[in-house]
Amino acid sequence: MMRTMTWLTICLLGASSSLAAEVTFDIERDGLKFTRNCEATFFEQNDTDEVRTTIDLDLPVDVDNGTYDVVVSCPSTEGTLRQSFRVAVKGPTTVKGKMVPAFLVATVVRGGSEVPAKIAVEDERGRVVAEGAQKEPLPVPVGNLVVKAKVAKKHAGRKAVTGEMPVRTQALKKVTPTLDVSDGRLWVDLYAGGKKVQGVAALVRRKDGRQIVEVESGQEHEVPPGDYNIVTQLYQSHDLAAVTTEKVSIYPGKLRKLKVAHQVGFVTPQVMLDGKVLGPEEKKLDIELFKPGEEKSFNAIAPGETATLAPGEFIVKARHKGKRLDDRTRMAAETKVRVRANRTERPRIDISPAHVTLNTQIGREAKSLLVKLYRDGAETHVAKRRSRDDGVVEFAVTPGAYKVVAELDAPQGTLTSDVELNLKPGKTVTKELSLDVGIASVQVFDKGVAVPADVMFFRTGAAEAALTVRAGQDAYLPPGTYAIKVSRGGKERAFAPVQIAAGRTAERQLELTIQKAPPKTPEGEKGAKPNKK
Repeated sequence: MMRTMTWLTICLLGASSSLAAEVTFDIERDGLKFTRNCEATFFEQNDTDEVRTTIDLDLPVDVDNGTYDVVVSCPSTEGTLRQSFRVAVKGPTTVKGKMVPAFLVATVVRGGSEVPAKIAVEDERGRVVAEGAQKEPLPVPVGNLVVKAKVAKKHAGRKAVTGEMPVRTQALKKVTPTLDVSDGRLWVDLYAGGKKVQGVAALVRRKDGRQIVEVESGQEHEVPPGDYNIVTQLYQSHDLAAVTTEKVSIYPGKLRKLKVAHQVGFVTPQVMLDGKVLGPEEKKLDIELFKPGEEKSFNAIAPGETATLAPGEFIVKARHKGKRLDDRTRMAAETKVRVRANRTERPRIDISPAHVTLNTQIGREAKSLLVKLYRDGAETHVAKRRSRDDGVVEFAVTPGAYKVVAELDAPQGTLTSDVELNLKPGKTVTKELSLDVGIASVQVFDKGVAVPADVMFFRTGAAEAALTVRAGQDAYLPPGTYAIKVSRGGKERAFAPVQIAAGRTAERQLELTIQKAPPKTPEGEKGAKPNKK
């Protein structure tokens, strides 16, 4: 062998900065007849993208401070020898190294026969240090290497086949690894509740977490050799819960059998409507499955269907797509269910609406009023309707807590009566909403002619009027005794009190002008009637 000593100055081209430093390389080469100057390719540490490849090895240039992997490539009569160096640049740096070749001839077999393949060799840093074909002699660096082979599709079947194996090389010695890229075989049986079930198994490569292939259970499949975590799922599972079996090795040409047990429970919801269980024939019913705290369902089942789930807590929601209720919602309900292994849960979900019948009254007498329903704590009503002349109004709404308000438009504003209700599915609640008021109807006359005026009502002893209305306008007042005062043209006149009874109307006609009594006639005057003796 020829021994050569070469001094190389290798520089990374780029913009200079205050953090740049001069880098030179002092590389000793031996064992080959080198034909040209060496080149170097710089990579940032742990990055596959190259920063720059140097082609001028004589002129020094600045390199930004940092840590690099530098692959030095030196052409020779027996091929290009490549070797990587870890370079930490902190100010002016000279990296010394020695390149002595080993030699590698790889053979690739598949199914017992040699097949053409592309060969790539990587060092411990994951840098490619040699490329070629199978059985091609390749100069490689000394140390721990990984030989990778890729068989073309035309020689492997419908897909490209790859394989790899570690080798350790020594200076000036040849290694001849044989890579068997024959498929291994895998058979996975899945069990749930002690019974064999169907599903899929995904092979996830342990070293990088990449999924390689997915196979069905209960069948033998050819799979690439390697070390895997195998992730299995059941076809019948509604939550797609997975079980991971770690550290499963597949060897070329060998069969690996695997049994995986899945812990599952079962949920058969019983959706009730007006006391009846809705069956599969109910086409307008949706049943959705949720994980606690999540707004989006992960699956749905049909009425009467059983959900297969991993043990844990779930939310089951049922919704009927039929006619909307009076509060503009659909009939719906939900429940939380705890799934236990090998157990069947049958939660009841009652989507029946709640019913409320209200009797509106004024002073215990039926009266048509506007009725509004508010959900507990809400400021906007969810339903409203006027009761009939007999005072009856009915609602069908989603069960829950409500406040129900009856309203009457009166001169002094809206009068209300309310009641709080807790409505349950399928139940009917009957309540009375009574406005405890009476009516005063006062007409004002002046010299026998009806005139406009303000009519004021005062509670006994009160200085402020409880209510003021225009003459002829109904005044709604709580039961009691009220003094009346009439105001017209800036003048006021008081009248006798009026008694107001709940549900009754008190009518009064008030004359503003005081009629004078006719004059008296003295005895003996003309026109006087004689006294009878």
